[in-house]
Amino acid sequence: MRIHIRALSRWLLLGALSSLFCLSAQSNPDQKEWLQLFNGKNLDGWAVKITGHDLHDNYKNTFRVEDGVMKVSYDGYETFGNKFGHMFYREPFSYYILAVEYRFVGEQVAGGPNW
Repeated sequence: MRIHIRALSRWLLLGALSSLFCLSAQSNPDQKEWLQLFNGKNLDGWAVKITGHDLHDNYKNTFRVEDGVMKVSYDGYETFGNKFGHMFYREPFSYYILAVEYRFVGEQVAGGPNW
């Protein structure tokens, strides 16, 4: 499973009360065992990729965890420069359901696309 996050705002808040969940049932799609992918403390298990930078180079601390929430912030950037950020979980899943809450907060970084 790959989760792509394109953050255009100064802050993109992810998570519903510090949770990102996935329903994993690789051998049996009727199996209902929830696996919490985000621990609310850090980015363990996640790989960060930002355009123009190496995998795991969390350029300017773009992805972070604050107050139990996974955040994407371009507050360290002067301009956006097409630095789209992506996150990948450490293992693939055949079947999944994601529960995600996201919000755009604050001003968009200069040079971001007009979506």
